[in-house]
Amino acid sequence: MQPQPALPKTKASKASISKCKSAAPPSTKPKPPPMGSKHVVGPTHYEIQLQRDALRWEKARLRMAKKRAELKLRPQEEQEAAAARAREHQTAYRARHREDLRIWEAQHRVAVYKARYGLDAYKEYVAAKRERRRQARDKRRAIVGLSVGKASDRREVS
Repeated sequence: MQPQPALPKTKASKASISKCKSAAPPSTKPKPPPMGSKHVVGPTHYEIQLQRDALRWEKARLRMAKKRAELKLRPQEEQEAAAARAREHQTAYRARHREDLRIWEAQHRVAVYKARYGLDAYKEYVAAKRERRRQARDKRRAIVGLSVGKASDRREVS
């Protein structure tokens, strides 16, 4: 097996990392506590933490880009095995964070709807959705109430 050639480092990646270091001076606004925790350990400044996060995310992005480029040079069977492992990891992540993903998706849908149609339209939409759910619930209860009788009595009630 031949050694794989190292990927050249690009100037763009170094420049984007250096941008993270030379951002605006930090403010005194504290970083909000992470979801689920009630206390922040120390007074960490928001912009400083954002810079650190951006730097870490950029390094991770570059690492994964390098890993994907190396994987493309490997045999097809190895690529398929890596894809299967990635699907397994993604499924496990979704199983572990299912509730968090649901909350995020719900918040994202609300933000998109408000951005597209406005706050008043969103309020009307929520009221209409509640009414549809109430009607569906009442309909199910009526059908369950009829299920005690004959099968011919279990028709939809309007």
